[in-house]
Amino acid sequence: MLKVALYLVAVGAICIVAVWLAAHPGSVVIQWEGVRIDTSLLVMGLGVAALAIVLAVLFRLWSWLRSRPHRMAERRKEQRRRHGYRALTHGLVAAAAGDTREAKNAAKAAEGLLGEPPLTMLLAAQAAQLEGDDVEAERQFRLMLENPETEFLGLRGLMVQAEKRGDHARARELAERAFKLRPSTPWVQRHLLGEQAASGDWAGAMKTVDAAVKTGTLTHEQGRRDRAIFLYQQALEAEEAGDRRHALSLAKDAHDREPNFIPATVLAARLMSEDGKTRQAARLVDLSWTNGPHPRLAAVYGDLDGADSMKRLKRLEHLATLAPDSAEGHVAAGEAAIAAEMWGKAREHLEMARTLAPTIRVYRLLSRLEEAESGDSEAARRWLLMASSAAPDPVWLCDRCGAASAVWHVHCGNCGAFDSMTWRSPPATPLALAHPEEAEEPNSAETVVEAADGPPTIEHQPAKA
Repeated sequence: MLKVALYLVAVGAICIVAVWLAAHPGSVVIQWEGVRIDTSLLVMGLGVAALAIVLAVLFRLWSWLRSRPHRMAERRKEQRRRHGYRALTHGLVAAAAGDTREAKNAAKAAEGLLGEPPLTMLLAAQAAQLEGDDVEAERQFRLMLENPETEFLGLRGLMVQAEKRGDHARARELAERAFKLRPSTPWVQRHLLGEQAASGDWAGAMKTVDAAVKTGTLTHEQGRRDRAIFLYQQALEAEEAGDRRHALSLAKDAHDREPNFIPATVLAARLMSEDGKTRQAARLVDLSWTNGPHPRLAAVYGDLDGADSMKRLKRLEHLATLAPDSAEGHVAAGEAAIAAEMWGKAREHLEMARTLAPTIRVYRLLSRLEEAESGDSEAARRWLLMASSAAPDPVWLCDRCGAASAVWHVHCGNCGAFDSMTWRSPPATPLALAHPEEAEEPNSAETVVEAADGPPTIEHQPAKA
């Protein structure tokens, strides 16, 4: 609309000038080098206008001829770019589909058409990975490190390659470099945290957790638990190095951050007890016990008074009252009563435990009670037969692969997962005896029932993740 208006204004202005010149005639004389030209003012104006138009046309023609080579080059470049990105897209689709040959051919075509933009190098690296050519894949990822725009992507690819060949030292070095470039990126934080935990760099892992919590990669609850785990691991190292005071401080800090973290509570209570701080240790265990009874807590609690069996029984009976709906306290008290030869109390607690949770360990202890109290082998054998079909006792089970352990570990011994062990009952697997009379033989009984002074260690083939 604006162009039309401007055009009309220009035409109107020309018409006005033409009319004005026609109404005011005049003459123009041009004399140059002996040549004289006489004309009117109107003709002179029209001649000047015509000359201006011719010059403008000639200038546009000259400009077009001058820029034609550049335009042709730009057009060819644009065609190459369009074909290159088409090949790149085709290659990425082929790589995603697992078509190694097509992805490799497309990568070569894209590289020839586009040069070496980030996506071209990435496609070439992916094609090499699909083909199993780790050397070429690493070469492409290393080329990415030379360009600030692709350095971060190259670091990630090299980390994957390092992990693939089991070079955790190199993977950690690359993760630290990536963390410096982009400390708030979630996968960098998780990757670096995993490498630090795998290498035992607990202090460095604490800093990474702090960054992960700040950026929201980890929740505050998960960050608190991870810090407790790292403090506990440092406490173990300090104790092994002979620095018991520092070990106690770290273990206590871990317990304060995560009171439900049983290993830290057990370590802190044991170190306190060994330093003569029995009351503090007892308060520590009392708090954790009310949150979740555990046999390791009962064991360290019973040992607070040394080898006095009656004091041990009294302590464990008190512990049982703190969580009356849990069988664990009654199991611990019943076992202590057997050791103190308090048969009535032992039977009372074990029967209560059998009512709450009739597990293998409860029946084993009842069998042991029959043997210790009256030497009734037949009654003991009946309890063992009941144990063969009872529910298994809780153990530390890996949430990722299902491997079982009697002791908590920061990494699963089977799959290496970090903090994957939870205290729970494994799937029931009845331990049936082929012949009932086998229970009378010591070796057979040991096959069904192991030592009754601790939770069973279940050895089984871990489930595949």
